[in-house]
Amino acid sequence: MPNSQQTPLFDNTDHFMGLGLDALCDLVVERHHHYVSNAIRETEPILVKLTSLLNNKYPFLVRVLNAFHAASDDLTMNLQREELVLFPYIRSLEYCRREGTRPQIPHFGSISKLLRNMEEEQTRALKSVGNIRRHTSGYFVPEGAGAAFEDAYARLEHFEADLRVHIHLEHNILFPRAIILENTIHERN
Repeated sequence: MPNSQQTPLFDNTDHFMGLGLDALCDLVVERHHHYVSNAIRETEPILVKLTSLLNNKYPFLVRVLNAFHAASDDLTMNLQREELVLFPYIRSLEYCRREGTRPQIPHFGSISKLLRNMEEEQTRALKSVGNIRRHTSGYFVPEGAGAAFEDAYARLEHFEADLRVHIHLEHNILFPRAIILENTIHERN
């Protein structure tokens, strides 16, 4: 069974539309970034062990492990950039909106420019996760593979589901609203 710190998944994320951008940033970090970091740290050794022990019987495990590493690398960079650069800037925009002040021009120019690179990382991560799904035949546990396989596949499937919710929250709710707020503040001042 996947770890006990799974992030809850949501069928409908529209109820997040009423949250402020500060709260949305906090939600993404608390529910998704923490989950992704923990899932990578916990799942990677399991996949390494499965691959080293069972690669002769299940040669596709090397491709699963490689795809997981690719997704992990892209997501780790993405999470750091969001937490250290993007989310603090979004929070500063919220502050400027409340206070009626103008934000400093960030070194990256605008949210739109920064998001293009970050969305590419997430797109690559989704592609890697899609490769995991393909290499595992949709997380279908081979007959007789055992509990370790079941655990690994359940973790991978939850990882994919969380990533899709995470990206939906950012691309369809948080980022568009942040772009609008940035444009509104700059037009106002």
